[in-house]
Amino acid sequence: MQKILSSNTLLKILSVVIAVVSWAYIIIIIDAPTEKTFRDVPITTVNDQLLSNNGYCIERLSVQTASVRIEGSRKVIANFSSSNISAVLDFSDINTSRLASEGVITVNLSVDSEFGEIVSFTPSAVDVYVEDTKYKDIDIRYTTVGEAQSGYVFGDIALSQDKIRIFGAQSHIDNVSYASVNVDLINT
Repeated sequence: MQKILSSNTLLKILSVVIAVVSWAYIIIIIDAPTEKTFRDVPITTVNDQLLSNNGYCIERLSVQTASVRIEGSRKVIANFSSSNISAVLDFSDINTSRLASEGVITVNLSVDSEFGEIVSFTPSAVDVYVEDTKYKDIDIRYTTVGEAQSGYVFGDIALSQDKIRIFGAQSHIDNVSYASVNVDLINT
């Protein structure tokens, strides 16, 4: 037994076995592919000027965020965040003739990742609620905050303009009656 343990050949075989086991452990266990789900990835829009060019604007989206499942090595996934993922609604292929009758369009969501492979994402499509764009001229009103400092008198305030033009979704614009400006007398 002593001769076997002291033989050089046995030590070489043992070191090769330990090296193979260590290599397999590192490759398979430590840096194995893994999956991770990122929730609350913000949904952005592109080419939405096609809506505004046709007199429409986005009133709201049915969802604001997406969940994305990414697969990659443990090293990559460990340093990954939702800022490395983009979830985009592209309006370049919408049928604007449907907008007037429906008011809701379904746009497919596309997801891209800087690192790793996208396994799945939800939702796959988002309902986009659109409305007619409305322009409205509204009055500007001012209110004063505070009192004039002692020894000073507060005089007439003249605004450089008394109206402004606003635009947006018709349901939002209809609720606006005036714009308000605060004039701070405390720090003057």
